[in-house]
Formats: sequence, C-alpha cells, structure tokens
Amino acid sequence: MYRASALVGTASRKTTSVFGELAVPIVGEGNAIPGFQELLLTGAVRYAHSSNVSDATVYRIGLGWTVVDGMKVTASHGTSFRAPSVFDLSEPLSGVITPTPDFGCPQSLAGGPPCFGLTQNNFGGNADLEPEEGESWTVGVEIKPAFATGLRFGAEMQNIDFTGRIVDPLGEFGLEFTTANTALFPGVIVRDGSGMLMSLNAIPINLAQTQSRAYDVFAHYNFTTGLGRVLLSYDGTFQARLNETILPGTPALALAGTSYRGPHWRHRASMNFSPTVLPNATLTFDVNHLPGYTHFVGARGRDTSTGSTTVQQVDSFTMFDLFGSYRLDQTNDPLTGGWRVFAGVNNVFDEETPFLDTTLGFDVLNGNPYGRRFSLSI
Repeated sequence: MYRASALVGTASRKTTSVFGELAVPIVGEGNAIPGFQELLLTGAVRYAHSSNVSDATVYRIGLGWTVVDGMKVTASHGTSFRAPSVFDLSEPLSGVITPTPDFGCPQSLAGGPPCFGLTQNNFGGNADLEPEEGESWTVGVEIKPAFATGLRFGAEMQNIDFTGRIVDPLGEFGLEFTTANTALFPGVIVRDGSGMLMSLNAIPINLAQTQSRAYDVFAHYNFTTGLGRVLLSYDGTFQARLNETILPGTPALALAGTSYRGPHWRHRASMNFSPTVLPNATLTFDVNHLPGYTHFVGARGRDTSTGSTTVQQVDSFTMFDLFGSYRLDQTNDPLTGGWRVFAGVNNVFDEETPFLDTTLGFDVLNGNPYGRRFSLSI
C-alpha cells in the first residue's frame, strides 16, 4: 500500500447575515367565527453574504389554522441554501494504492465477475462544488378529540426538492454502482483506454436534482389508571418518492423502497409505564418494524449502464426493545439527588438482521449485525 498527500494551503470564509421574523394573527379569540377559531400567518427571511460563495436569500412562510377546538391544520413553504463547507472545497488531498473491485470493467459489463487490481484511490475536497439549494412545502393536521383526554393523532406530508445536493458519491451510491456507471461520475471514476479502472477520486460532488416526498402519521394516548401512568405511541413514515438525478439529462434513479435507503414504510410503536407504587421508575417497551424492500444485486440502485434487473427481496424485520429507569432521589442531595439508573435490552428476542447480497451481508443503514444486547448505566 502506498500513501501520498499534499496540502492545498489554508482556506477561510467570512459570512455576514441578517434575518427577520414576523407573526400576524389574522383570527383569534376576539374575532373567531365558525370554522376559524384561530388563523396565524408567520414568515421569516434570511440574507447571507459570504466571501467565497454567492449571496443567498431564503424564506419560509407558515400558516396555522385552528378549525375547531381540538383540530389544527398547518402548512408551510420555504427555500434553503447551503454553501459547500470550507473542508469540502479544500480538504488536503491524499492518495492510497489498494486492490479495488471494479464493476465497470469490460469483463464485468459483459456479465462476468468484477475485476480486481491495484487502483489509486484519492481523497480530498472539490474546489468546483456549487451551493446546494432546496425548496420545501408541508401540509399537516393534528386532532385532539374532546371525548378522549390525552389522545392526539395526525398526519403530515413533506415534499422537498434539492438542486445541487452535495454528497459523497461512494457513500451515497456505493462502490458497485459508482464503478459500474462511469459516465455518471466524471472526475470520480478514471479509466484507461482499455476500460480498466486507473483511479478512484472520492471527492464530494453536486447531484443534479433530488426529489423527496414522505408522509408521517402518528397517534399518542396519555392516560392514568389505578396502576400508574401510561403513554401509548405509534409513529409511521411512508416514503412515497425518493428520486435522484446524478447528471442533468440523465434518468432519475427511483430509490424509495430500495437498499441503503430503506423500505417505503417504517413503523414504531411504544408503551411507557410509570407505576403508582414506584413513581420514580419508568418502563418502556418499543417495537420497530421495517417491511421488506428491494436490493438490486451487483449495483447499489438500478444499474443504468448495463440495465441489470437482478433483484433480491430483502426480508422484513421486527425488533423489540425493553428499557427501564429509576431515579434514586428527587432531592438536592449532592450525593444522590438527580441520579438515575438505566437498564435495557436491545433486540429482546435476538432477531437476525435480514441478509443482503453484498460483501458485508447486511444493509449498514437499516440493519444491525449485533443480536441481543444488554446495557446498564448511571
């Protein structure tokens, strides 16, 4: 293995910004009418000037509408701007020569196994990075029914579009997909005249476009019984869309419901119990469920270069966790006041994480190679 590095010098940035916020109550207690118990309009704007990136103005507009007591509708629209960090632009360059699998060599593109060879792997910043810009809007509703004190439930839709999102291509798409789609990553994948991999430049890049739409639903019920206080909760997220366009004019990758992004649905339910006889104690039982999703074997995401449709259906996964805590003393005693003991069991039933047809054998973002784990802390 050979390593070489070179400093690119010092770098700095000076940023000056100004912002303002405004809240305008349109309807309130004094002028409420049926269907409009409250109507509040909010707005915020921020201007930033930086010494080595373009100026930016972003804003956010929000609306809160209480239709009737116990029912509130919210909506918002806003923009965002994130300049590449000084580190992303000017990280010192370094290089390592290591054996690297190549899924884009002629042999692999013809349907054979990946090639292996010594490759110059370079790491560092990218002085050509552009700022990341985004536009988002949300719509949600929350209901607190009068007939069930302590119950609230609701839903929210979130839609986000990014232009120029800054990513690490190897971390975002994986080595398989990146090397198999050389044309999508100019400056990242460098090949010789015969198509063999010469160097791999692990530098941050701008994606052409990222589009995301998700729906959140929740229900929480807090009540008291003769045995103690109970909180029941459910939270779910449905990822309806996650499309990433790497270069302008190229097909978008539909990544929702695929490996390294996760299933369309995520579910989490929990029960929190504080017994009357032990008011300092709390017991929590969590259930996390990930439905099955799709893994495109041989490339992270669909292989747009070879048209590969070899897929693996990843199994669903349910994990149960149990946690407890006990507050030793609620006084201001310097020795025992405020001390709390925590104990827990992750993955109570020792469920195995679903197999993924990759080198590691599991999805690093949605799986866990560890089985049942115990913890104790104070």
